[in-house]
Amino acid sequence: MKIVVLFISLMVFSNLFGQTKIEKNLTKAFVDAKLQNKQVLILAYIPSIPSGQKYDSLYQLNSLSNYLNQFFINYKLNLSDSSQAQILNKYKVQLSTYPTLLYFDADENLVHFDEPKPDVDKVISACQIFRFGISSCLELRKKFMADKQSLSIDDYVKLGQFARMKRDTTTSLLFIGDLIYDQYNKDSMSSKLSYTITKKAVFNLQNGFARYWINHLDLAAKYEAEDNMPGLEKQVMSIIVQQTLFSPNYKKYKMEDVSLIKDAMTALGLERYIDENIWQVQAVALVNEGGFEQAVDYIESLVKANQDKPNFLIYYLKFINDNFDYEIMNIKQKNIMYFVLPKISNNSSLLAEYYFEVARLAIREKTKLLAQKQAKRALFEAQLSKFPELQRFYDLIAQTNKMAN
Repeated sequence: MKIVVLFISLMVFSNLFGQTKIEKNLTKAFVDAKLQNKQVLILAYIPSIPSGQKYDSLYQLNSLSNYLNQFFINYKLNLSDSSQAQILNKYKVQLSTYPTLLYFDADENLVHFDEPKPDVDKVISACQIFRFGISSCLELRKKFMADKQSLSIDDYVKLGQFARMKRDTTTSLLFIGDLIYDQYNKDSMSSKLSYTITKKAVFNLQNGFARYWINHLDLAAKYEAEDNMPGLEKQVMSIIVQQTLFSPNYKKYKMEDVSLIKDAMTALGLERYIDENIWQVQAVALVNEGGFEQAVDYIESLVKANQDKPNFLIYYLKFINDNFDYEIMNIKQKNIMYFVLPKISNNSSLLAEYYFEVARLAIREKTKLLAQKQAKRALFEAQLSKFPELQRFYDLIAQTNKMAN
């Protein structure tokens, strides 16, 4: 009788506790996904915090492991391990919250995500939404592109977070946070929901949520501490600062936007990084407000202040060529170029970039012979330095040859 009872007990125990098959090698996971016609499900989490511990326990239950093993190739990404966390950079994924389930197709594309609480039914339900395309991120994106007003606030937040996660800079997606803000009850700006929306779906400091929370970091810190993520609030807001700096819309910025970025960086204790990160935005903002000569004077001051950093000098020249199309700047740009040349005269790789930019300027000035001469010199220096890719130099020469005499 004891043997029978023991046998039944073992059967019950084995039904409760199984094992989600976790692939140890992510490359192999994607290979297996192709062979088995499955997706790769990555649990991105921190094992040492309570939510991570719950997920580890959850993955031991048969009721979940049977489902996950049947439909997915599973992988655990330990975000407290720096070498593991680098995997996110490889796939250009940016997380602001965790634990997070990341769904990849067999071609290694992130196609969906979810953040279910560590509960069997909630995890399976989240997976079902993805498998059957019910409010999946790709479906939400399709609906949004067809009609910007078609989503609920929850769906806007989901899509905004997915866009931020994938670093999707499609212009219309960058303004999802503004659509949410327009609909949001402003009396609830101090709520945890307001902060969560900021974390997940806001891309720029100009947004009302971002403006509020950059001035209420102490309250944001309180919410993060409640979730066992002390200090994460600064990372969250720093990401928004970075997205504002590198937004495709920066060419429309005014000096008001520059001040907003500077104030945010100061609030985050990043004052020492302001000058080296803000100059491009500030130069463009000066131009946008009609200060063409001011902008070039500003760049010229940077060139002189950084004359011991030749890579910066070349980048300043490229920036002017890329962004300033006004004749009034050409003379001053030449002055900058004459200043830069002696600083790089012994470096063929920098000379290649230098003459490349001089040739571009000559094209703008419609001086064909000078443009041809400088383009050829750029190619020569690039070959001398054994540049791995020369096509842009050949393209530049071809462009100069097509110029009118």
